Amino acid sequence: LPQFVSTMLLQEYFIPIKYGTYFIRDMRRILTMHTVNVLNISIRHVKANNDSLLSWSSHECYAFVIYYEQSKNKTLLNDAYVWTQQLIDKALQYHGTYYLPYQLYATHKQFYAAYPRHKEFQEIKKKYDPNCRFQNYFWQKYWN
Repeated sequence: LPQFVSTMLLQEYFIPIKYGTYFIRDMRRILTMHTVNVLNISIRHVKANNDSLLSWSSHECYAFVIYYEQSKNKTLLNDAYVWTQQLIDKALQYHGTYYLPYQLYATHKQFYAAYPRHKEFQEIKKKYDPNCRFQNYFWQKYWN
């Protein structure tokens, strides 16, 4: 089988409409500074959703979907943690969030700030799965 030295990945950030241009400026600076091989950034409109406990859009937002090539080189993978955490910090600065199902690069502090209803979610999970039979890397990182 061929050895792949890189892979294509997505990241997504949800920024309230009024902060969209500020986030674009900061995102461009961070991605350029880290020489991220961005292939495309799509922008879409997202309505507010306050029904889900882990909602990524408590406000009407722009979603910035970054499609990029990520080298599997250890140094560049470590750098991806750094620039991703910088983007998450900017999203939080502008009262936004990031999309959970992608890479688990967010710090615990970032996750708790972006998803303030995480404790409610955790309590419901404990109620219906007290032995924690159903779990994944996400659960293990942020709740175990």
